[in-house]
Amino acid sequence: VIGMICYILSLDIYEGLTLKFLGRGDLMKESEIIESLLEGDEEFKRLYLEHRKLDGMVKDLEQKGSLSLDEEVEIKKLKKLKLSLKDEMERKISKLKKSS
Repeated sequence: VIGMICYILSLDIYEGLTLKFLGRGDLMKESEIIESLLEGDEEFKRLYLEHRKLDGMVKDLEQKGSLSLDEEVEIKKLKKLKLSLKDEMERKISKLKKSS
């Protein structure tokens, strides 16, 4: 069950990111790093939760169908913010990977 949770966390956080998993061992290591950061790094957890919030906002706007110019601009702004958060999360993961 824990392995499955790690896998789900990994997929959830990195929706849209290009990460290379060379095999099951690498996937677990990546998931363990993510789990560790979510549990022990308040900044990472904040980034993660903010990313999820922005993702929901983007999806809500995109589901409207016909968008105004202001809504299209808002979506682009939200997506840029999401990308910035992903970059910050990736930096934290890379730093932890290098130290382990």
